[in-house]
Amino acid sequence: MTTTTVTSLYVGKLPMNITREEMQGIFERFRPSRIDLRHGKSFDFGFVELPSELANDAIAQLNRE
Repeated sequence: MTTTTVTSLYVGKLPMNITREEMQGIFERFRPSRIDLRHGKSFDFGFVELPSELANDAIAQLNRE
């Protein structure tokens, strides 16, 4: 049995109207296991859980986009 370590990434400064489906589309290449969106009065943020071995690649690639 193989165990995959999961990392939770904070994702900030999201558009106020972003949907879970849009977040799934952004992160799908990194095989997210969970997406949790939070909506505030003037901001949105979320957490994305994905395999730890992909976390650094996700951060690097999405920061360039």
